[in-house]
Amino acid sequence: MSAKKIFKNAEEHLLEKVFKALAHKTRRHILVSIKRNGGEMTAGEIAAEHSCSWPTVTRHLKVLENAGILETEKEGNFLIYKIINGPILSCQKVFNGALG
Repeated sequence: MSAKKIFKNAEEHLLEKVFKALAHKTRRHILVSIKRNGGEMTAGEIAAEHSCSWPTVTRHLKVLENAGILETEKEGNFLIYKIINGPILSCQKVFNGALG
């Protein structure tokens, strides 16, 4: 048997990535901060709010971006991180279906 995980479909693969990204407490706190600040923040603003080093924050942001939870938009010299609601809503649907 292969060491790779086999996913039934693209949605299942997306859910796996989202759940892994949300498994870390700091990444969940980053999302809450972004949401609380109108849905978008720069990495510098996030780092200042969480008292994390720049490399730590950017590593967490990259995981969230790779999971499809965040997207970036360049404004001047800054990258603005914005929440994409779709992947989180997909997870919510899974739980609603399992519980309802």
